[in-house]
Amino acid sequence: MAEIILVTGGARSGKSNFAEKLTLQLGNNHAAYIATAQIFDNEMAYRVKLHQARRKNNWANYEAPFDAEKIFPNVAENVILFDSVTMYLTNWILTKNLDDENIFVDFENFIEKLLAAAENSCAKVIFVSDEVGAGIVPENKLSRVFRDMLGLANQKIAAHSEKVFLTVAGLAVDIKKIAENNFAEKNILDEIKIVIKERKRIDVTTKGEWTDAIEKCWQKETEILSRDIEKTIDFIENKCSNDTFCWISEVFDDVAAITQSPKFIDAIKKRAAFITDKDQRRLVETDISFAEEKILPKNL
Repeated sequence: MAEIILVTGGARSGKSNFAEKLTLQLGNNHAAYIATAQIFDNEMAYRVKLHQARRKNNWANYEAPFDAEKIFPNVAENVILFDSVTMYLTNWILTKNLDDENIFVDFENFIEKLLAAAENSCAKVIFVSDEVGAGIVPENKLSRVFRDMLGLANQKIAAHSEKVFLTVAGLAVDIKKIAENNFAEKNILDEIKIVIKERKRIDVTTKGEWTDAIEKCWQKETEILSRDIEKTIDFIENKCSNDTFCWISEVFDDVAAITQSPKFIDAIKKRAAFITDKDQRRLVETDISFAEEKILPKNL
């Protein structure tokens, strides 16, 4: 799986400048740049020129105002800068009907596609985004929906990131490292990602055949998810990608048998609704039905 880094901050905080320097450092002075902005007026044209002026010949440039997941497979560079999630979401939301009751479901799938493409690229991917939720509540619906979605997108990307930098006044701080130091406990997503990576490696070498090594991976996943069911439920509801959810669904019955938690069953049922691939959803729903059978009647 790819290594993801998130760089976020307010306007003119220095986030893009920092992200560009970090990207070139990680890429030995050569990297890919995925640009998401569209130019409709002189002000945006000026902002784009400022960014372009900083980038020399050591960048391979790609443009993806829409459907960025189609760009990642074509990038040959080992390090990719995606600037920015903010503009990418802006382009998407302006094509949507804000009164559509499924708009947040569509948004979840939109971000899932972007994250899945980044993780499957096997590159280091640096996402640049903005923090827009620190001010007053906007008066119009478009601004409120945008603010909420960008905040949720940042949370989702941060959960999948090895590092998260917050930039203020040109200074960048790894806030994920601070958070991990403040809360010296294991992160479910980080642990699960390690086990899934091992399972994928084993699948390649054994061509999908069942082995004792796969059994050990299942046992480890069960142990991680059963350790603290409230944290597991939060992980499934807020931090778990579709791909990860499908991988761990195979141990849902064991987790249910150990925890005897109806809340866990409710959480995995709700999360399954976000899976758009019909075949994957059918397999996951089968796993969930097995899990339901493990809850004793007295706990229902």
